[in-house]
Amino acid sequence: MKIQVMVIFFVAVTTCAMGITKVERKPLTPEERAKLMEVRQRQTGGFLEIKGSGHLAILNAGTEITEGSVREVLKPLVEFIRGLNVEVRSAPPFALASARAEREKAGAGACVFVVDDPTLPMSLIALEEGWGMLNLAPLREGTPDAAKFALRFRKELIRITSVVFSGARSQYKVSPLQGVMSVADLDKTVGDQYGIDTMMNVMKHLPDIGVVPDQRITYREACRRGIAPSPTNDYQKAIWEKERMVPRNPMTIEFDPKKGK
Repeated sequence: MKIQVMVIFFVAVTTCAMGITKVERKPLTPEERAKLMEVRQRQTGGFLEIKGSGHLAILNAGTEITEGSVREVLKPLVEFIRGLNVEVRSAPPFALASARAEREKAGAGACVFVVDDPTLPMSLIALEEGWGMLNLAPLREGTPDAAKFALRFRKELIRITSVVFSGARSQYKVSPLQGVMSVADLDKTVGDQYGIDTMMNVMKHLPDIGVVPDQRITYREACRRGIAPSPTNDYQKAIWEKERMVPRNPMTIEFDPKKGK
């Protein structure tokens, strides 16, 4: 009996609590919405689009891989890191001795070469030099059909760009960035997408290699950073003057000869 009473009491309390917390919000009127926007403008000064700098690159050393197929693989990464610039361009035959020079010539913070050379391994990575190499020749092991070869290329490009662009390993199975030592291991991976941890690591690493994606910041923040343009309205002018305000009576320090001895 006591248990039944306790259950009834619990249900009653829960129902009352749900009724109390349920609040219906009325839609804002045009006047209220305009007032809210004015308050936000006064507080923030609006938003600015700050142009980024630097880029990453995929350097295709004369293979049959098209720019479109490369960009299709990179699309989730580019969409996740807003404003990230990844160039896809042709390159001369890959040579270990000139790889760093080719990256610097492309002006890229980091790059991945796509080559087709049976004398080279499936991948090479020089993290300290900011480049990696993806070799198509080993991906043809077992004479795969077009679909399987394309999937191998997709997985390997994700793996190498993830490492070179600073993703060491993903904790998510959706990513092929797992323990892979051969093409057979690559085939065993179930994922063919970027892991969220990899994309976060790439985003954190970009400033270290001179790549700054576009940013959307408030006018107030831009003033604090010292990169704000001249104000264009009264809201921005007020923020500009407040953030750059110099004390009217700055503190002065007078030299005391007695204390100076």
